[in-house]
Amino acid sequence: MADREKASPETDALLRRALGGVNAPPGLRERILGSLDEEDSRRSASTGRGVLTFIRHPGVIVALAASLVLAFVLFPLTGRILGPDPAGLDRVDRVHLQGVVVCYDCDLQNVRMDGQVACREHGHANGLRTTDGALWRFTLGHAGQEALLSPAMRGRRMEVQGNLFRAIGYLDVSDYSSI
Repeated sequence: MADREKASPETDALLRRALGGVNAPPGLRERILGSLDEEDSRRSASTGRGVLTFIRHPGVIVALAASLVLAFVLFPLTGRILGPDPAGLDRVDRVHLQGVVVCYDCDLQNVRMDGQVACREHGHANGLRTTDGALWRFTLGHAGQEALLSPAMRGRRMEVQGNLFRAIGYLDVSDYSSI
């Protein structure tokens, strides 16, 4: 009701303009405001007040609850269903390899060994090209292994021991020696 009183000068001006400058007949203003109020209440009942009314709907609540229950029940089972790592990415092999230390990035681009030995490109890392032709990138976590990362090591034949992560192409070196 307070909104109607507040809106009355604006409503009267709109009615006057719509009627061509003539004052509205008595009761027209109230009938228009009443029908607007009915329309507002009908719209708010059907659409509610945004998302909160939608969430209060019983069907939505049941669907959300069922989704949460399934998530909490099925998520812990995925390890048992699929296994610890279905793609084999966590497979680690203890290896003893022989090969030549190469610039990993240059070797991928088929650069000759003399070019690899001279390579000082920022970001290029050492790797091991084994006697069977495989190429492995070094990952070093042990003290004293940093020398294997030096560009000065490129072109040297090495014997390397460590863990081989086949799926990702990394060799975690635990020990090495020149041949």
